[in-house]
Parts: sequence; structure tokens; C-alpha cells
Amino acid sequence: MPVQASEEVVVAPSVLTTNAPVTNVVVAPTPKSSSVVEVAAPVLNPALKIQEVRWVKTPGAAQVEVRLRAQTGERQFEGRAAQVGIEWELVDGTRQEEWLAVPVEWENFAVKTLRARYDGAVARVRGCTVRTWYRQQLQDTKSTEISIP
Repeated sequence: MPVQASEEVVVAPSVLTTNAPVTNVVVAPTPKSSSVVEVAAPVLNPALKIQEVRWVKTPGAAQVEVRLRAQTGERQFEGRAAQVGIEWELVDGTRQEEWLAVPVEWENFAVKTLRARYDGAVARVRGCTVRTWYRQQLQDTKSTEISIP
């Protein structure tokens, strides 16, 4: 006799604190509200591709440059539909999320460089994870440990 079962899992917002290690959980890109949680993997052919995440030497802060390439199958890439988030991983195990300003005018197949800066002691930063979204769908993700030349 075949058995069918379905289960709905509800994650309470208190479970997703910045102090808890989280794996395979992506918070939907709503900078003002993080109550929606999705478990997702990046799409295979991303519309907003992370080409490089590079650490930059800056006095008194950890800074990264993120090179992104718009590559939609559409005629025009819509900058308003794109979001880029960076999650700073600190040595004490906590994480801090930041949203980067995305240029509204962005030609399809063009490369842009965005900068993110953690204002605090560089010694507190272990690394970061960059995530891109296009039309509310996770496009690409890249994690890197701190490596300042």
C-alpha cells in the first residue's frame, strides 16, 4: 500500500537570529522585513552573475569590491529588479547583513563594480557572503574569507 505524506515546515522568526549558524536558508530580499524565508539554490543561468569578490586594503575597515555582470535573456536588464546583499561573518560567529545600492541604469551584459565596507575593526571580520537577486529570485552566491593584500 503506497503511503503519501506531506509536511509543511514553519520557521519562527526567533530561530533566524544573526548569532545562530544558518545553512541553506536564504532570507528573501526585503531589507526592511526578514520574516519571509526561502530555502533555495542559485539558478543555473543567473541574470546577475558575481564575477569576483575582492578584498581591498582600507585603513580602519574591511572593504570588498564586488564585480557583477548583468546577463539576462531579456532585451533590457532592469536595475530596479536587482538586489545585492552582503553578509559579514565576524570572528565571534555573528553575522551582519547589508544591502548594496544597485544602479538603476544598467545595460544588459555590462559589468559593474559595487563596494561594501564594514566599519569596524578589520580583525573582527572573518569573511563575507555576497548574494544577488533578480525579480525576487536568488541568482548567485559567493562566499570568501578575508584576504587583504
